[in-house]
Amino acid sequence: MTVVTRKILKTFFQKGSKPSEEQFRALIDSFVHVAEDKSRLGLAEFDRAASYSKGSSVIFKGDIYQALSAVSPGSFKDTEWRKLYEAAQQETAFTVAKDGFEGTDQAKTSEDTGPVSKWIKFQVDYSELKESSASKPVAVLPLPAGLVIAGLIIRLQNSFTGPGISGISISLGTKGDKSKYLEAFDVSQKVSTKAFKEVQLFTLSSWDKKTDVFLIANFEAGTPDQLQAGLLEVRLLTIPIN
Repeated sequence: MTVVTRKILKTFFQKGSKPSEEQFRALIDSFVHVAEDKSRLGLAEFDRAASYSKGSSVIFKGDIYQALSAVSPGSFKDTEWRKLYEAAQQETAFTVAKDGFEGTDQAKTSEDTGPVSKWIKFQVDYSELKESSASKPVAVLPLPAGLVIAGLIIRLQNSFTGPGISGISISLGTKGDKSKYLEAFDVSQKVSTKAFKEVQLFTLSSWDKKTDVFLIANFEAGTPDQLQAGLLEVRLLTIPIN
């Protein structure tokens, strides 16, 4: 098995690249597989002799289930469990507010398609950075537990400008890893059809806790309080596993 870092994997899929069989193998081997690496994800086969609390997750006949309530020892009963990939079939169009998620239900897909991926969209206005000190993380979005971030697209809608300001780059990540989702994106550049960046990811937000997405702005010259304009749009491609 070939395991390489995310930074190296990204170089395999740059514009104009033609990834080889070995590079695709490295991509697959470098990430956790829900079925084959279930022990790493905290999943275990259903045990009829065990008791389970509400929300516990198990593997039963190859599928992942979550307990709807406390489960006593005994045989597996469909009424006590929810098949997670079925529960995720109902695709929802999300808009994101600063205090959480709002959704609108859409049509269900077929059972065998697996969890439905969703785009989560949010915007960052210059005023959210203006009140912060330079290079200080700013929380911009809460992510629920059990959410895989598969990819990201960031687009500049209005250049971040102000007197004495130049060379502003934005990073996106978590409190513990400030560039987990995006290393740097120039937001002081001129707005154009090319003023965007796409990043391929496959990372879990958190297995059991809400995770805040943090933004960090780095200034070559100037400070956040000098900002007078700027608007950024971010879209995250997500896959629920809970």
